Amino acid sequence: MPPQTLLLIRHGQSVWNAAGKWQGQADPKLSQQGLDQSIELATVPLLDDIDHLVSSDLQRAVETARPIGIAHGLALVEDAGLRELDVGSWSGLTRGEIEEADAGAIDRYWSGTAGWTGGETMELHADRCRATAADLAQLPHERVAVVTHGATLRMLVVALLGLDDDARRLFGGPAHASVTQLRRRQDAWQLVTYGAGAHTAPYE
Repeated sequence: MPPQTLLLIRHGQSVWNAAGKWQGQADPKLSQQGLDQSIELATVPLLDDIDHLVSSDLQRAVETARPIGIAHGLALVEDAGLRELDVGSWSGLTRGEIEEADAGAIDRYWSGTAGWTGGETMELHADRCRATAADLAQLPHERVAVVTHGATLRMLVVALLGLDDDARRLFGGPAHASVTQLRRRQDAWQLVTYGAGAHTAPYE
């Protein structure tokens, strides 16, 4: 049976998040706060009864997923398709540094325009996320936890709900270590919670 519930988790805070740096597919580790978030996340009610655990292969996601696997007795499967949007030349820069070089660039990004050089276009990222979402939707497990990244999480939600790519603008960035829950009903996905905090009760 394919999944009936997908639990999309944004990784905990990384050292670059703490410094205000854009990451993309750079690979910084979790900060101490992020490590604490990952430990707390491992036993939240929303993750009760998960039977499969998959994560981006970037270390901030793997470090977030590892305590979940230990708490639930699950092996961790790493999937490069769950990596963050590759922001090319923006990687390692702060918002201020990006805006100094190109005023309004961040606002244009949130409107759906990639302002970096190199990396992925928004279209390539969307295609990757749609392919990954299709794979997740066919896994032979009931409740699947997926540890990924902010922009990729938003695009996975859009893909699973069958929305156009531009719909990613409707979703803000989920908090670190938050859980977004989708439930399959009559072969269609429904969004149950988006960016829920660590102490949110499970959906009934």
